[in-house]
Amino acid sequence: MPSQAQSDEFAPFRPLFEHLTSDDEKIRLEASRAILVGLEDAAPAIIKRALDRLLAGLTSGRKSARIGFSVTLAEVRSIA
Repeated sequence: MPSQAQSDEFAPFRPLFEHLTSDDEKIRLEASRAILVGLEDAAPAIIKRALDRLLAGLTSGRKSARIGFSVTLAEVRSIA
């Protein structure tokens, strides 16, 4: 379970992960970019949490969610 400090640090990412599920491609891409920028200087625990969330999102039943999460995960892997 994440500590309170880690949970607070992750708070700005929560709405972005919700936006990754949007049917609107523009919203998904903006959220993906924002997540990538936010992870550039993030603590390792936050990066791990984001990766775990991205992997979990791949199992969504919503087609748009799978697209948003997979694109973002591929980009995170390319910069890691």
